[in-house]
Amino acid sequence: MGMNIKDREVHAMARELEPSGHESEEQAIRLRKQRVQELLDRFGRLSWPEGVTSKELQDALYDERGLPV
Repeated sequence: MGMNIKDREVHAMARELEPSGHESEEQAIRLRKQRVQELLDRFGRLSWPEGVTSKELQDALYDERGLPV
């Protein structure tokens, strides 16, 4: 099926969803959707340190000059 997507980034993402040759377009999309759901589920199971804010976690990635540690 042809696509008419003008945004280059969106077009590139859509091309990644194309079947690999041994699957239909529908199967390709379902497999990608399943993979995204698996990643979301995995992310949801991550444990975060108690009493630490996301700002504190982000700040820990950089030194006093703003450079990555």
